[in-house]
Amino acid sequence: MKCPQCGRKMKGDWPDKELYFNCEFCGGRFVIEDDGELVNVFNRGSNNHGTCINCGQSLTRGTYTAPWEDGDNSEGFVTCPHCGCYNYK
Repeated sequence: MKCPQCGRKMKGDWPDKELYFNCEFCGGRFVIEDDGELVNVFNRGSNNHGTCINCGQSLTRGTYTAPWEDGDNSEGFVTCPHCGCYNYK
C-alpha cells in the first residue's frame, strides 16, 4: 500500500497489519475504514475533506496538523495540497 502523503510504500502494523499502516519515510499512520477509505489515524473522525478557503480545490490528501503540533497553533488545520493554505478546523 502506498502512502497518500508521500507516495512511498507503507508497512502493515499493530493491531491489524491488514488495516493499519505506517510510513517510515514521512511518519504517517493510516487505517482502512469500513467503507474502504484510507484515513490518517491522527485525523480520524475529523474529516479533512472539503474545499480550500483560498483556492477552492479539494482538501483530500491535505496534511493535517494537530493543535500545538508545530508549537504555536492552538487550532488544528489542514494544509491544502494544491496551494499550501492553512485551513483551520
